[in-house]
Amino acid sequence: MFAFGEIVSYLSIFFCNSGYSKDLRIQYEVRSRGGSVNYAEVRGHLRKRIYISASPTVAPIIYVQTATYGITPTARRDHLDSIQKKLKKIAFMEHRIREGFRVPAEDMKLFKTKKALVEERELFNNLPTNFVDISVKMQILADKGGIKLFLDKDSFDPNAVFGNTSPGIF
Repeated sequence: MFAFGEIVSYLSIFFCNSGYSKDLRIQYEVRSRGGSVNYAEVRGHLRKRIYISASPTVAPIIYVQTATYGITPTARRDHLDSIQKKLKKIAFMEHRIREGFRVPAEDMKLFKTKKALVEERELFNNLPTNFVDISVKMQILADKGGIKLFLDKDSFDPNAVFGNTSPGIF
């Protein structure tokens, strides 16, 4: 697969925790090393910047295997699971209160979000999945970037580049 003495590129990615409205999912390969990233978009902007880089080589550096943008079934399920975990923790706190125990101060912030979490769960339960395959567009962006793929959270608008898959939902 590799010629003797060929340089293999390595990859550095900055990950972040993110909520979901629409998400940008990229599976890529950098000189035979695969990886994937998942980032959220809110109101036409990425929540965090995307930075994928590799050390310089002669061959094409970043190969995008698959990329999707929008509300995917997996992202919706993951977000619903996250909401359900928080609601279970709140239910446990309610049980402890009924038994006469105090809620720790650090848990009160979560306890006060119950109504919003229930509304968000209903929204995501009824939310249609709608996403597009953006593999070709991401490969074009990767090719323009040379040894790195950088999508700045302030200046990069995924809705303008990939199309708004769910206008008016968020």
